[in-house]
Amino acid sequence: MDDDHINGIAELLEAVKNRETSLRIDKIFLSECGEKQEKLAEMKQAGEKAGCRIFYLYSGDRIRKGEMELRCLYPYIDTKGESNENSQVLRLTCGKFGALFTGDTEGSGETAVTGILEQEQTACQLLKVAHHGSKNSTSIRFLEAVKPVAGIISCGEGNRYGHPHRELMERLEEEKVEVFQTKDWGAVFVVTDGKRTEVSFQHKKSMVN
Repeated sequence: MDDDHINGIAELLEAVKNRETSLRIDKIFLSECGEKQEKLAEMKQAGEKAGCRIFYLYSGDRIRKGEMELRCLYPYIDTKGESNENSQVLRLTCGKFGALFTGDTEGSGETAVTGILEQEQTACQLLKVAHHGSKNSTSIRFLEAVKPVAGIISCGEGNRYGHPHRELMERLEEEKVEVFQTKDWGAVFVVTDGKRTEVSFQHKKSMVN
């Protein structure tokens, strides 16, 4: 529920409500959060005003369409605590391709997801690196469980937090993860048919095998 994660969604919902876009959003998937309940309530209300159905995702929930499955790994239904630790973590699978979306997960949230990945031994070729490349997320143990070929870091050029942190970049290098940063490449697009996966930017394309 941090502003840098939801402000764009709030603007989009406002545009849908006011019919300023041809886009229509049928469902919104939220997570309960121990803190920032006011923000959660605002997002729910904005979704309802835009004509959306509201659902809550918890660990084990799955969304399926054809070969694609989006599975929620975290938070647990009884999780209460700091918002970053409660970040919604989703694993996408499509054929042989897997991707992990981590939000700002850290601390107990990252530990819980690491345990699930270790138990299931399911690698993900693509990792959306947690918390914009913060040194407080994405431990070596976590990377060894994910086994990513490529990692995408969402961060702005010259951001005041110094993201991505050097310590995190060293861990990614140690695990031989190819890194793409939005501050260098702008928007990153990933297209897969479950067999071949293409990562594209403004100036070049890369294959994730």
